[in-house]
Amino acid sequence: MFAGGLVAAPLIGMLVGLLSRKFSWLGQSARIAVALGNLYLAVWLFLMAAGIVRLLGGEVGWAQAFEALVSDPIVGAVLGLTYTGFFILLWPLSYVNHTLIGRAWNHL
Repeated sequence: MFAGGLVAAPLIGMLVGLLSRKFSWLGQSARIAVALGNLYLAVWLFLMAAGIVRLLGGEVGWAQAFEALVSDPIVGAVLGLTYTGFFILLWPLSYVNHTLIGRAWNHL
């Protein structure tokens, strides 16, 4: 079910890494918001890639393409992170990851 997300995970990681290059230039509150926003973006992209594989594999019909590619990943990201409380653990990890990437880009 998550095969597409697993295949796309390195690309999603590179995209989020590119988005966090100038992370250290932001103020504290902006860094907190960007880390949270990118966390939700990465989860949404992961679920969307899984939906693409489900759609191409025939598990989901083309009539349900909007649900498989847009609404289900959005609901899954919001409920999967917020309702379960995983964002409480993953948000600080996202912040630390963004900080490390921002520092690494500053040294180049």
